[in-house]
Amino acid sequence: MFSPSDIKLEVVSFYSRLFSVQKWVRPDMGGLGFKQLSAASVSSLDMEVFMEELREAVWGCDGSKAPEPDGFNFIFYKKDWYLFGEEIFYMVSKFFS
Repeated sequence: MFSPSDIKLEVVSFYSRLFSVQKWVRPDMGGLGFKQLSAASVSSLDMEVFMEELREAVWGCDGSKAPEPDGFNFIFYKKDWYLFGEEIFYMVSKFFS
């Protein structure tokens, strides 16, 4: 049989291991020739999204391409933009804010 102090030590040990932060070395991707964004491109990622900009992006896509496995292609979004364009804009704005 285990004593209460043995059980206490085991519980403390278990949760100490469970919630401890393990150090790991992040892989170095240097020298592989990846392209990097320019400073201007990086700063544009923080800019506000506008409805017209979103609409232009949707209209600029090939209508027969489905963006997700749900089957909704850009023809669907273009045809029914008047129904849920505002909802899509709200969702995209929240994503980028």
